[in-house]
Amino acid sequence: PAYEVPTGRRDSLVSNREEADNNLPGPDIPIPKLTSEFLSRGFTPEEMVVLLAGGHSIGKVRCIFIEPDATPMDPGYQASISKLCDGPNRDTGFVNMDEHNPNVIDSSYFANVLAKKMPLTVDRLLGLDSKTTPIIKNMLNKPNDFMPTFAKAMEKLSVLKVIAGKDGEIRKSCSEFNNPMPSTGGSVIRISSANPEDLEGLSSGGTQVAGIVSQGTKDPWHVKTLKAAGAAHPKKVTGRHPKLRGA
Repeated sequence: PAYEVPTGRRDSLVSNREEADNNLPGPDIPIPKLTSEFLSRGFTPEEMVVLLAGGHSIGKVRCIFIEPDATPMDPGYQASISKLCDGPNRDTGFVNMDEHNPNVIDSSYFANVLAKKMPLTVDRLLGLDSKTTPIIKNMLNKPNDFMPTFAKAMEKLSVLKVIAGKDGEIRKSCSEFNNPMPSTGGSVIRISSANPEDLEGLSSGGTQVAGIVSQGTKDPWHVKTLKAAGAAHPKKVTGRHPKLRGA
């Protein structure tokens, strides 16, 4: 599908994996809660369904996220899942989201949901919920409506919680900070850029600087600690930082 996305959007200077995990819906989230999450961000149940359809009709899912017994699954489809995921493959195996057209976004998602031939619990639940099942059936009966509805929902999603003013940065590459400063303590926090004054007094000359969130504060975005490897005393930098977009 083709849809327009405004250019020049500003992205956050901070990436927090834990916050993303806490705000993104899980693969087995109950449909009433999922609907509430989307409604709180201004999306209708129909927009929620088509966004899931677009995102879950392509690609693969790891076996560890598949729970065949959580909600009804077609027996034949479950047998094929078991061949791919049972035993040692449980931790390392993958399954196509769409067993027939895994590389194409199309309306076959709706037929797969109603046939209980989707690997993720949340998709099978959509076909059982009294409020989302009619939407699934309507999209199945009117396949030409899916693409334009999905495109409009994606355009709406692209302007969710846009960072304005001088906060954040317009990235040269969408997937990377302009001036990345990798953390030495895992992938929890990365700070893309810092004011040179904030680094005053820290070791230089090739020393890697890590961004670490101070513990024990009610607002983890309020205080940042910048610590050079081997430095005896970290230096605190105060000031609010923009949260992850869409969080």
